Amino acid sequence: MIHDPMKPPGSRTRALLPAPFPAPAIASLLMLSCTHTATETGDSSGSEPIVTTSLEAELTLSEIVPTVVTIEWNVDGAESAYVEYGLDDQYGSVRHVSPDGSDRMSTMILGLKPSREYHFRAVNEYSDGPVYGEDHSLTTGATPSDLTSTTVQTFDESQLEDGFFITATMPGGPVILDHDGDFVWWYTGQGSTGCNRAYMDPDGDSIWFNQTKEAEEGFASVVHMSMDGTKLEVINTPGAHLDFVLLPDHTIAYQSYDPKDIEGTEIMGEKIMETSPDGTTTEVWSFWDHFELEPGTLEDGNNEIHANCLDYNVEDDTYTIGYFWLSTIMKIDRSTGEPLWVMGGDLGEMELTAGDRSFINQHQFYETETGLVVFDNGPQEESLSRAVHYTMDLDSDEYAEDWAYSAGLFVPVLGSVDPLPNGNILISWGFSGQMDEISPDLELLWQLNTDLGNTMGYAQYLSSLYPEE
Repeated sequence: MIHDPMKPPGSRTRALLPAPFPAPAIASLLMLSCTHTATETGDSSGSEPIVTTSLEAELTLSEIVPTVVTIEWNVDGAESAYVEYGLDDQYGSVRHVSPDGSDRMSTMILGLKPSREYHFRAVNEYSDGPVYGEDHSLTTGATPSDLTSTTVQTFDESQLEDGFFITATMPGGPVILDHDGDFVWWYTGQGSTGCNRAYMDPDGDSIWFNQTKEAEEGFASVVHMSMDGTKLEVINTPGAHLDFVLLPDHTIAYQSYDPKDIEGTEIMGEKIMETSPDGTTTEVWSFWDHFELEPGTLEDGNNEIHANCLDYNVEDDTYTIGYFWLSTIMKIDRSTGEPLWVMGGDLGEMELTAGDRSFINQHQFYETETGLVVFDNGPQEESLSRAVHYTMDLDSDEYAEDWAYSAGLFVPVLGSVDPLPNGNILISWGFSGQMDEISPDLELLWQLNTDLGNTMGYAQYLSSLYPEE
């Protein structure tokens, strides 16, 4: 479902992407036909034979995202259906679909590499066996010139977690990569600049990403776009910057600037805003409702606390938010707005009991069973950024450094950590343009590097590009 743009009273709305978006021309249209001839006697139950049918499949290669293929075909009477596809006529990959009672079925094929010839075949399954369409092929489009090239080193393939990575490149926009370092999905069109975070919709047919380049001027948005680029909605999120989260019901939560005059000095605070699927926007939390600051107390003389990361935990209905210039992370009860714990910096209510120091100017984090993994950017004088796991004892208000991993890089901008199902950890080194996959034993398994001058946004692991798999 594509939501209506948010238009609160008095807000300034500017479409950062054209809406409606012009539908792409059909880049490749192929016909696949096959005749299903039923047995004369039917099955042993005496049921009537299935009527002869033709698949008549049509393939469309998107011109906006030219690694996305949409295939539509007849499924008259089929009990199930699927598409076989791959780099040759042996295929190797399958996209299953469930007929919904209509005469024709349509599905998108995702995860294809750029500039490759792919083979496709539609298949219907009946009680007396499958019916195969003819083999046809098409070639996917090339990556655009404004996307960086990548270099990949694999150190232990046997320990890698199979799947994809969704992130953003700067310059560039939202992207999806595979373990070969190939971009299998991208959008670098109008409005993609300033993207730090992207999510694939749980339904698998669309992607959400933010556009925050002009947040301080009030122009920011979350863009909801179909995977083939043919449908698009721009949702205005005034003052939003750096991060947002997509809740299970498709509510968008984002951090927004919230200035306050303190003794003649404007201090830029933060608030958490939610925009629901019907377009209603609600303030659910404000920093100023729970904390006070004096001018000159922020690091390096800054006058903003700079919230840079926002997470949502569906199990306990909480937000966790990090503040760059406070070097603080806190967990907030979504229903009451009360801080449940505050960790790090001068506002921290927990004591560090092990480790040389707490995190400083941190970015992305995630919760574990025993604590928190944090991307610790670190102070400039140390010139070393880390991924750090802290164990937490909420009864005693203590936290302790458990382990730390560094690639020998100092990352002043961005940086993220994300857990993989097999226990591995994906680390995006932000400003350095590098991503690592490490084992639970902190062994480097895989590394991706981009061209000099490219930055990687917050990165997340995707086990599949199809939600039902």
